[in-house]
Amino acid sequence: MKKVEQEIYGGGMVQEEESNIAQQIISKYMPYWPLYILAVLLSLVGAYVYLHYVTPVFEASATMIVKDERRGTNDMEFLDQINQIAGKKFVENEIEVLQSRALMENVVKRLRLYAPVIQKGKVKEGDAYLLSPLTVEALNPDSIIETDKVNFDYDKSSRTVTINGKDKYPVDQFVNTEFGSLKFSPNKYYRPVTESSGKQLYFSLLQPSIVAEDYRKALKAVPNQQSAIVNISFRDIIPQRAVDILNLIITEYNETTISDKNMLAKSTLSFLNERLGILGRDLDSIQKKMQFYKSDANAVDVSAQSQTLLQNMSAVGGRMAEVDNQLAMLGSLERSVTTKMSEGGIVPATIGLSDPMLTNLTTKLYTAETEYDRLKKTMGENNPLLQQQGTYF
Repeated sequence: MKKVEQEIYGGGMVQEEESNIAQQIISKYMPYWPLYILAVLLSLVGAYVYLHYVTPVFEASATMIVKDERRGTNDMEFLDQINQIAGKKFVENEIEVLQSRALMENVVKRLRLYAPVIQKGKVKEGDAYLLSPLTVEALNPDSIIETDKVNFDYDKSSRTVTINGKDKYPVDQFVNTEFGSLKFSPNKYYRPVTESSGKQLYFSLLQPSIVAEDYRKALKAVPNQQSAIVNISFRDIIPQRAVDILNLIITEYNETTISDKNMLAKSTLSFLNERLGILGRDLDSIQKKMQFYKSDANAVDVSAQSQTLLQNMSAVGGRMAEVDNQLAMLGSLERSVTTKMSEGGIVPATIGLSDPMLTNLTTKLYTAETEYDRLKKTMGENNPLLQQQGTYF
């Protein structure tokens, strides 16, 4: 019993010592409690100011399927062994097109991002992509004279725009201003807001190529390793603008692809029409020769043996015409390949040629040249991929 009482008494001593230590700490730091409250208040105020005035950045994302029409053909394995360029992933090449400066520059021009509208605020200025009643469009964006902060006011009742408080212009039509030929159009996203009403607006004019380069830095395209799907994302301080840019990038890419296909189809159709014309003239010539031969040899009333001979000669003539046609095709193909470096154009089809090796080589050249022309439209001349593929021509 004595031992138990000692243990209980000992535990009470430990609790009493801990209580004394806590009281000492509280008594030591309690006089400074106003500083603690002030630090908490300052932290809350700083967090509020940061969240209120720091511009947040939003990210919009989309996915698209990149179709390689060359997949599934029996000749692709053979063609890839001839040219290592064809061994590169098709999806990676298309990502280069999606991220190209030319494509982004077209997006900048169509969305008029080269003429941003800014709204003045009490502490900082804000992008008025959604808050401005008007958008600004240049007649010739490539000839823009860079201008910074041009004040303007919009009178809804008279549908006029006043620039720098002196010059008035109507909306929805191109007008000549001191900053070039401009058009002020209603902003489809504008909704009158009490907070932004009465605040001064101004626009700037920038070079589309410079704006496109800045926006390209916010664009990211990542391929899916398991499929032909590309994940595209864009970061911007205005969510709606990020969505608009992504949608227009996909639209521009599809339009570029369709334009390339139309160009190839037009070139192929032109070549086929030319070849059909040549074949038609050759057929007329052969028929006329046969008629002259029959007339001169009186072949109409000859015996059956003569008729057999005539049929054999006709077959020989047809074979000669076929050989002549192949020779003409080879000559046309040779001229196209040898003059391609100076004149460009599409390699003609190999209709009528029976050599599979030549057909495969021509298909390979056709595919490589098409890819090179497409990359040349969307990339700079110093792009490594373009220079590497250009060495094969």
